[in-house]
Amino acid sequence: MQDKEKRAAEVYEQLCVMLDKMDFHYSKEGKDKDGDYVILFSFTGDDLPMQFVMFMDVDRQLIRLMSKMPFAFSEEKRVDGAVVVSRANYRMVDGNFDYNFQTGEIIFKVTTSFLDSIIGEELFRYMIGLGVSMVDEFNDKFLAVDKGAMSVAEFLAKY
Repeated sequence: MQDKEKRAAEVYEQLCVMLDKMDFHYSKEGKDKDGDYVILFSFTGDDLPMQFVMFMDVDRQLIRLMSKMPFAFSEEKRVDGAVVVSRANYRMVDGNFDYNFQTGEIIFKVTTSFLDSIIGEELFRYMIGLGVSMVDEFNDKFLAVDKGAMSVAEFLAKY
């Protein structure tokens, strides 16, 4: 088995090469405090700005893509938030929204392993495309429920 650190660095560089070929604007952050390799990027969707981070998790040999919503459910809407986030997750094939009931924060994430695996550009494209499409689809609807512009019943009827 190949050294974990070396394999994570290879996958990180492979991702950067693909992003460069796409003329993708991103920030190559290097290693974080946990020793994982990090890339940051953002997108402007149909409504709210979207911030993403991708980690090459050295210890667990994972690629993790995450996006924190730029808002949190207000305290009085936390139960509504739990219902709509749960419904959004139920409809997804890959990825999920993590919901912190205590804070109202929502983070989208999708993870895949590169342990003893051949990783290609299509996987990176899939993960990024999935993240952008899911966050763009739901971020404004979650915010609308929080602000009272959409009811839980309307959200459930739509999804």
